[in-house]
Amino acid sequence: MPTAQTTKASLESLEAQLQTLLKPAQAAEAEAAHTAQAAQAAQAAQAYLQETLNLEEAEAALVIAKMQAGETFLEGLIAASPDAARFLLARQARQGAAQYSSPLEWDRITSLLQMKQLRSCVIQFLFFLLVLVFTVPAASLLLTQQKALNRWLEKNNPFAYARVLTSIEGNTPGLARLEDPRTIALDAQGYVYVADHDDNRIFRFDQQGSLLTRWTLELDSSMAENAIKSMTVDGAGRVYVVTDLVLITYDGQSGKEIERTSINEPGKATPMQFNDIHLTQQGALAVVYGGENIALLDSDRKPLLAVAAGISSLTQEVELDAHITDDASGSLYLLGAINNTVVKYSPDGRFLQRFGDEGTGAGQFRSALALAIAPDGRIFVSDFIGVSIFTPEGKFINQFEIPAGVAYSMAFDADGHLWVISSENRILELKIK
Repeated sequence: MPTAQTTKASLESLEAQLQTLLKPAQAAEAEAAHTAQAAQAAQAAQAYLQETLNLEEAEAALVIAKMQAGETFLEGLIAASPDAARFLLARQARQGAAQYSSPLEWDRITSLLQMKQLRSCVIQFLFFLLVLVFTVPAASLLLTQQKALNRWLEKNNPFAYARVLTSIEGNTPGLARLEDPRTIALDAQGYVYVADHDDNRIFRFDQQGSLLTRWTLELDSSMAENAIKSMTVDGAGRVYVVTDLVLITYDGQSGKEIERTSINEPGKATPMQFNDIHLTQQGALAVVYGGENIALLDSDRKPLLAVAAGISSLTQEVELDAHITDDASGSLYLLGAINNTVVKYSPDGRFLQRFGDEGTGAGQFRSALALAIAPDGRIFVSDFIGVSIFTPEGKFINQFEIPAGVAYSMAFDADGHLWVISSENRILELKIK
């Protein structure tokens, strides 16, 4: 490893050789000697560059060795390395000597270095613009093609567990634009209803995705009517919407309001604070109120059945966001989104079973979102990982991911196809294996 003295001596020796190189050749013999000295200096600089740990000084030494007979010091130095030029400039200024070339003014050196930097920046900027002009349209085309390919694979992938049959793009500008769709339901004719909770609108589509009807709920700013909580539809196309404290009935074809009412809790004068509503296969309205309480309503909106604390009475943990559905036998299923569990009750309100808990393993949920019962009795539960499938007895079968985010809401049609609202504002009809 060279010492500081050796490094200094090597550099001074190379500088002395440079002085000799810069003197014009007086004769052929002097020119030959000049060329030989240049070659010797270059070899010495290369060795110096490989040996020293001071890369800055080594680069300067290499620049000195690159000076050719007939080149000016300034042009050769700047062309070889602006960084080395700055180094030698500073070094010479510290030494207080002007030993290289008398016509060289140091401010001119600085100016030329700055011009070289400016030219480099301009070239880089123009190159960037050129790349931008060509790559942005290409990237846009690539993304468009990639999206089209993804849509094609969603519908035609023979190995997909859940294959897309219909896709309604909620981000499409126009009348069908969805801001925050959270609830989906279907009527007996297969029409699809979507509740947008962001601006309290209801959309009605056919199964090909064409928008048929749209209306906005007329709600005041009071706590009783400030936002949609859930929605369901009966076989005649009547739409039932619950806000915090109000149940509103609409004609699904026209969007005309039919009825608006509040319902007291069983045995109390306190209005129900709704969380969810579902039309059972027997034609009754099942509601969840107070976070986890169940009530079945008759045609006069009077409670037929009430189950209190449907989740926390079993888990001993608070539940504030439960969702309800039912199967063909009339059994009720309550999903506790906070407790990450499903509880099954008989048609008369008796506890039957419970399955699922918090976690990421088979049969577990991470932030449960929605549940639905298939015509064959299989139970589907969505969370932030995917959709888990269970037997009617609660035994885990499989889990799959939907093609677009996670499923906020799910409902089955008469053909056994699963309709979901995805977190990417898409409405999907899925054929499940």
